[in-house]
Amino acid sequence: MIDPVTGQARLRTVDIETEHYKIARRYMLRLRRDDFEDPTEIEKLARIAHLSVEEFRRQFEYLVADEPPPIHFER
Repeated sequence: MIDPVTGQARLRTVDIETEHYKIARRYMLRLRRDDFEDPTEIEKLARIAHLSVEEFRRQFEYLVADEPPPIHFER
């Protein structure tokens, strides 16, 4: 959303510790740390992006560097 007065994007803070956020984040289509740990998955992603595995890692692995650990639900 753009602020009509400033022309800048409005920042909306989100509490990333809530269960709602964690669940919604899991439903997002996004790269995850485990995508880079599975050789078959990383090869597939690199092929789709028309990149070598090394180039794919160089361009995108930083995105998952600070990824929070997966959530585990009690049964």
